[in-house]
Amino acid sequence: MILLLVGVVPLAAQRAASPPIDTDRPDFTDGTHTVAPGRFQFETGYTYQQARGTDAGHTHSLPEALLRIGLLSHVELRVGENYLVQRADGPSAAAMGGFDDVYLGTKVSLTEAHGIVPALSFEAKVNVPTGSDAISAHRWLPGGAILLGWETAGPWSAGVEFFATRTAADHAQGIGSLSVQYQASPRVQLYGEYFTLQPLTSGMGAAGAHYVNSGVLVLLSNNVQVDARVGVGLNRDADNYFVGFGFALRR
Repeated sequence: MILLLVGVVPLAAQRAASPPIDTDRPDFTDGTHTVAPGRFQFETGYTYQQARGTDAGHTHSLPEALLRIGLLSHVELRVGENYLVQRADGPSAAAMGGFDDVYLGTKVSLTEAHGIVPALSFEAKVNVPTGSDAISAHRWLPGGAILLGWETAGPWSAGVEFFATRTAADHAQGIGSLSVQYQASPRVQLYGEYFTLQPLTSGMGAAGAHYVNSGVLVLLSNNVQVDARVGVGLNRDADNYFVGFGFALRR
């Protein structure tokens, strides 16, 4: 029993001293940090997205579930699933709903930040065609992202993401984002973000969509976070606006 306590107490103290939870939501830009080995992190949320124009459609997105599992130092496994309810454009358009394709991926932290030199991480992912007939892309959609992160001695930090993926229409799409965070208090963080979706192959039609959004993250404890966000589209190819909120838990 004494030997057991000797082993358990340092482990409990180590977990109690863990830094606050670091999530990849609610902004689009994923962080460079990974979940520690032997721990897991569950992130979930809801988003309402309104398309642009008269009698435009809308989308409900829930639970936006992402399970992050620490495998090795600086390496995590990522598994995601979501349920969508979509209504197309038109005053009498019917809504359709179903599960989206399962998301499988990994994040690898390559380097830490040093002064103006950012932290560097890489993500690889694939969407597996497992979703409902009305929602699924019906094909494997691979993608990858490069993540950069800067931290300062003060309350400011920033992140950049460059992401490329295959679309359901078998085109290539690039997504770029810049997120700036401000630590308003030990428990409250604010952020502002710009992101854009751009076609990488001919035949995609749209010229690209541009968005800005901002939100707040609140720590209820070092292992529990809630968040809220609101965003707007900046051009005709973007949706009109979106709002959402979420929750994250680390164990």
